[in-house]
Amino acid sequence: MNPQQMLIEIAPLLSRSHDLPIYQQITMHIRKRIEQGELVPGQLLPPLAELAQLLAVGQMTVRKALEELASQNLVQTRHGSGTRVANPHAPQHQTSSTTQPIHIVFAQEDDGYPFLPLIKQHFKNALRKFDQTIDDRAFEFTSLSIKEDDETRIASRIDLSKVRGIVFNSPLNMTLLSMCIRRGLPYVLLFNELADGNSPCVMMDYGPGLNAALSQLADQRRKRVVLLTPDAQRFATGRLSEMFCSLLDAHGFANDEESVITAGYHQQQGFEVTEQLLQSDRKPDAIVYSSDYQALGGLHAAEKAGVHIPTDLAIIGMGNLLDADDWPQRVSTLDMHMDMFCSHAIKALLANTSQPLLRFAVKSTYLPGQTT
Repeated sequence: MNPQQMLIEIAPLLSRSHDLPIYQQITMHIRKRIEQGELVPGQLLPPLAELAQLLAVGQMTVRKALEELASQNLVQTRHGSGTRVANPHAPQHQTSSTTQPIHIVFAQEDDGYPFLPLIKQHFKNALRKFDQTIDDRAFEFTSLSIKEDDETRIASRIDLSKVRGIVFNSPLNMTLLSMCIRRGLPYVLLFNELADGNSPCVMMDYGPGLNAALSQLADQRRKRVVLLTPDAQRFATGRLSEMFCSLLDAHGFANDEESVITAGYHQQQGFEVTEQLLQSDRKPDAIVYSSDYQALGGLHAAEKAGVHIPTDLAIIGMGNLLDADDWPQRVSTLDMHMDMFCSHAIKALLANTSQPLLRFAVKSTYLPGQTT
């Protein structure tokens, strides 16, 4: 199939109301065309600017989609010769035998964590900044259920004897963590802080971003502000909730048992909880979401209810991970500085073990948009 015609057919299928970000939708559709043989190995795709124009999205969105396709060995991009559909039978470049891979472990989608594709590139950037000789195959991304407690099954997924270290993204699998500790394998936790206080970790300091956001809401004389959190069992959820409630008091907002609501991370969960809040007797005039996915769902719920943004309802997301193409309007959000976050994780993991325990806190910042 002519690539230009294929892209013209894909463009109307992209939707901001979809659970996946736009770049992942592009990845999904192009992967399907490759798997069905409509795009053949060696076929040249249009240049980046033309791809963006045909798909009616930004060039950054297209670039992320191509990077995701390349990580799946579906396309190859070479400087000066463009991007072509990859040959699945071509020999793949092998990582030096002297370099053991770093495993970056995420919870499975069923555990309620949808961010794996979004964070992959941040880790790739961080690894290259730390060591220019590291290539893409020096690290692996592994999805592992937080409920898996069979060490044999875990070992079949991750051979710890051939691993340089483990980065645990929250929520984490405690059995795998125990296996790492017993082997003396380097590891670092993200968004977590265990009770023993002896684990290398990179934490998110929600305070600066939340304080700036609530300060703006107070200046606007908002009456009731609510926080939608992820799963209450996550280590970081308690820290976020405590910080939020403390800042509600500091800025003079109501602080009660309905100020923090568990909603999960996904767009549909944000939509459903926002819809319920807008129908309640004590509906808020500002909502802070613990993910941009949730906030996107909240925007759609407000639109359905005929609520005007931001006059009647202010919406603030968290993460700054989605592209402008994913939003019907530029949403206010807390920037988690994921490149910096991942860089600290790699530094903590690869640090000399004789050095003092490494612990980092990355400060969030508030990015006001059109929804506050």
